[in-house]
Amino acid sequence: MFRKILVPVMLAVVAVAHAYEPSGSLPVIYIDTPGRQPITSKTDYVQNATYWIDPMGQEGIDAVGAKDAPLLTQIRGRGNYTWTGFEKKPYRLKLDTKQAMLGMNKSRHWALMAHADDNLGFLRAPLAFKLSEIVGLDWTPSQQPVEVVLNGEYIGLYFLTETVRVANDRVSVTEQADNDPSDPTGGWLPEIDNYEDESQLRTKEGDGSDLYVTYHSPELLCQAQDEFLRGQISALDRAFYDGDKKSTKWESLVDKESLAAYYIVQEMTDNYESFHGSCYFHRNRGNDSKWVWGPVWDFGSTFLRDNGKFMYDSPWHQTWIPEIVRFESFRDAYKDAMRRFIDDGYAQVTPYIKNYAKKIASAAKADAERWPQYANADVEAKAADILARWKERVGWLAQQWDIDAGMVAPTGIYLRGEMTSWNCLPVYEFARTESDGVYELRDVTISGDFKIATSDWGEIDFGRPKDGGSPVADEWFDLSVKGENMSADGEYTKVVLSVDRNNGSGRLLLSTEPVEDDPLLLEEISSSDRVRPMVWASSGRIYTDARRMTVYTVQGAVAGSGTSVDVCPGLYIVMPEGGKPQKILVR
Repeated sequence: MFRKILVPVMLAVVAVAHAYEPSGSLPVIYIDTPGRQPITSKTDYVQNATYWIDPMGQEGIDAVGAKDAPLLTQIRGRGNYTWTGFEKKPYRLKLDTKQAMLGMNKSRHWALMAHADDNLGFLRAPLAFKLSEIVGLDWTPSQQPVEVVLNGEYIGLYFLTETVRVANDRVSVTEQADNDPSDPTGGWLPEIDNYEDESQLRTKEGDGSDLYVTYHSPELLCQAQDEFLRGQISALDRAFYDGDKKSTKWESLVDKESLAAYYIVQEMTDNYESFHGSCYFHRNRGNDSKWVWGPVWDFGSTFLRDNGKFMYDSPWHQTWIPEIVRFESFRDAYKDAMRRFIDDGYAQVTPYIKNYAKKIASAAKADAERWPQYANADVEAKAADILARWKERVGWLAQQWDIDAGMVAPTGIYLRGEMTSWNCLPVYEFARTESDGVYELRDVTISGDFKIATSDWGEIDFGRPKDGGSPVADEWFDLSVKGENMSADGEYTKVVLSVDRNNGSGRLLLSTEPVEDDPLLLEEISSSDRVRPMVWASSGRIYTDARRMTVYTVQGAVAGSGTSVDVCPGLYIVMPEGGKPQKILVR
């Protein structure tokens, strides 16, 4: 009798021990297949599955369906190596009706990306997609983190992602019908692939390598469509393998700017499989239309090597790009694209990744309990790792391409304290701004004692405020050289350090005020010893109202209260008397 009771109890204990649960920090999508049928194919959908999304109180996220009123979907596996090589599987969803999922645009077609191959805290794709958005590619797939319960079992942290397809709010080209000879000029959505597929054009590249081009739209080709696509691929191949690298003939076929932007994203992440597979390009209708590169997609093979190689110096064959980079006009284009990125977008990346890591941190811990073999429990530490690799990569590229990029060069100045075990961590390294001697950190947590110093405590070693007090948030204070530790506890949107190289003095600001995506500069105003935030204004007018407000440039006041001023390119603020600066960005 005792044995009959003990066995069920032991089984119950084992079941409880393995009952993994969502963290509750992200929305949860619940999916059930009929009879809890397993999903074993990446080609055949399981029909009549149901799903619903619990937003878990997340701001800006609406529920989709409900537990007692789920919605219909189809579900299958997806991916190649990610489908066969990992226990945590990626999936493809085809909803019964269009839905705006997790705040993204309405669609029936979604991917649930597992990113089991990403041991950098699930941050490879978020970083790369953010870079794609900043450099201005036509469209970048949106993705949102979500926890997934499949057939009653918690299967971890996933990333609900827009799939690459022709649509008004995705790849926006004129959709070409299957087997339609009426106008084969477009639109087209092919992909340079490294797997054989039925919907594929197979030919030889100019160097004799196999070239697989999978066509996603249209999916079925009549003779006219097949001949047009083959002719275009052949023309591209001949143009890229032109021995005259001063030639610009290839530019009649290709949108140079999109290719340059696409290329620098691959280089900044050292994606050495980027032109080997999952390399999408598209073309709109019309005889004079050009091929546009993008959207970006697969970043599983990124940040795996030490610097010293361009991404096309790869163990995998890279289609066309080793030839393309030899054209003088393309070198000019990608260097210009990189300069623009460094000037306008570089400062956005660190806060984005740190905030993203913070957002998924609890869910990543729950995922690590479910899938301990993928080693992603400490996402915020992984964020520091990937940011350090990325910054080093961008600095190396700037050096290789002779780009004067002081903003991306390491400063060697760190916020060091109890929260860093007094070490020099990359995520706490100050970055340069456009103002000489002014350095900045974004979105950092300080807890306990800290100082501002270089790695050897030599050139810079700043301690507690000169007046002997404690730092006060949102107020500038003078630092003491080689002084005692200072102390703070909180989260700061910006930590700004101003160093006077002439006398070795320093000032610090611990700011809790919201920060725009566009980096704001800090400069001294000639009429005051206080530091004012500035913004870049490119065109238009700045108006002041009836209150006592003044428009400033770096040189001083240019307009008084109740007036307006025409703005030329320059730095501007609007300052109300006795109030905070109005952060106005006129585009």
